[in-house]
Amino acid sequence: MDELERPAEYWIGKSIFELRTPAFIVDKYKTQRNCSLLINKSKAAGLALRPHIKTHKTVEGARMQLGGELESVVVSTLAEARLLCQNGFQDILYGIPISPDKFPEVKILGERVKAFHLMVDNLSIVKQLENFHKEKKMEKKFSVFLAVNAGYGREGTSLGDMTFKVAHYLSTSSCFEFQGLYSHSGHAYACATDENLAAVSLEEASIMAEEAELLRKNGIPVKHVSVGSTPAALFLVRPPKAGESVSEITNKPKVTEIHAGNYLFLDCQQAIIGKELQEKEGNAPGDVERYQDILDQCGCYVLARVLSVYPDRKKLLIDAGALALSKDLARAPLIGFGHVVGYPYLVIEKITQEVGVVTTYPGVDSELINEQEFPIGSFLKIIPNHSCLTAACFPEYYVVEGGESVDDSAPSQLREDEEESKDGTEEDQKVKPPGKHEKVIEVWKPCRGW
Repeated sequence: MDELERPAEYWIGKSIFELRTPAFIVDKYKTQRNCSLLINKSKAAGLALRPHIKTHKTVEGARMQLGGELESVVVSTLAEARLLCQNGFQDILYGIPISPDKFPEVKILGERVKAFHLMVDNLSIVKQLENFHKEKKMEKKFSVFLAVNAGYGREGTSLGDMTFKVAHYLSTSSCFEFQGLYSHSGHAYACATDENLAAVSLEEASIMAEEAELLRKNGIPVKHVSVGSTPAALFLVRPPKAGESVSEITNKPKVTEIHAGNYLFLDCQQAIIGKELQEKEGNAPGDVERYQDILDQCGCYVLARVLSVYPDRKKLLIDAGALALSKDLARAPLIGFGHVVGYPYLVIEKITQEVGVVTTYPGVDSELINEQEFPIGSFLKIIPNHSCLTAACFPEYYVVEGGESVDDSAPSQLREDEEESKDGTEEDQKVKPPGKHEKVIEVWKPCRGW
């Protein structure tokens, strides 16, 4: 087969080091573990879990998030909704406010699955939906969640009177089945300490629980109160820490459901959240020890090759730029455009569309960058700052079995092994079978578009 015509599945059974780079690699063990942990913790906390699939946009990832026991999911595009509808998913929430151009498609999707939910946050769109429903003489009601602004300040009705007006209209119209309230705590991503994260998470839950109770007191039934983002959801389901009374963590406002998406992969931004940002005395620049616990749980990375080494400038050029890593910068004290696995002293300081420039953290010996350590064509594994945007850059994901630790041999080691094999017997020259961290076992193909 011509190399240009090879399908992605061609690489199943082969080593990731044979792939064209940049490539997006999924560690199946870690991703599965992350999904199972949130399922079990939410169950123990007595909360329903509605996973968001926007991070990966795949059927395989969605099934992993549901774990064979959940049913409800959130999507951020109708392309994701179509993909899930075609593959048997039966409870789907389109998780951004609907616009009129999408009415015909959501009508069709709603007829194909048991429960297809829309999100609204203003009376104007509600009335347009109602008119559409009547004009089309639809038999099935639009199932609707009302988005509420619980502190993030993105989508959502303002608290109090406006929330009541929209909820009342939805609950009394014959065109709608009002499901309840939904908020997104995106501001939890800015939390620098556990105390900040606790305050944001509990405030969101309190606001939503209070709004739901006010509606119920006024005769409006509220089935679901859905809150979250990955940081907030993980806080709301965590067990008590040492020295913390059970009541401090279990005496939470009464919400019914959490939603999250990034947790299945995690990334550098998740490693920072809830961590003290003050530099500790004696820490070397680029020291990631405080964040290593989360970095070690990350279920994805970008595989890149070294294109050039510039000893005079103490820099490397790699084949991963903005279209492989995204332009999301790391939060202090981490810097750059991703964490280079196994090389905590390296920083990706600059990226353009297709390439990145790697140097060392300020204060670190720049003599560490040389062609002996980083030969041309050798590999770097990069944990993204924001896995959702990074994953969206790739047309396929190469899945390895993975495990507790990743084989982070120095890039030069691979080259040395190749050189040694050239002078051996024919048997010696055979390529060793790739291990569980290197062998491609599956290829996931995310949906594209909106």
